[in-house]
Amino acid sequence: MRLRRGDLGVPSGIVRVHRLAFWLAKGPFPVACQIDHMCRTAGCVEPEHLQLLGPVEHAGLSNMDRWQRRREKAENLHIKGTLPETEDIL
Repeated sequence: MRLRRGDLGVPSGIVRVHRLAFWLAKGPFPVACQIDHMCRTAGCVEPEHLQLLGPVEHAGLSNMDRWQRRREKAENLHIKGTLPETEDIL
């Protein structure tokens, strides 16, 4: 079993840390659902920065739509010292 950054080895296999963080904060969710990082930081495990999306919705977002949506949500989630200012995101 090879672990990558953001993986956690457990007896049953590998768990992605952001999925575990979401599960611990908000409870169980369907395995098929994907976690979207609204803050645009792939390594983020802050539950308020994560949202569940269905695979079709997640895959169907164009990159521009996704970045625009994340920028808007990042502005709403901005915590001084945690997320960069909006101008720095782009």
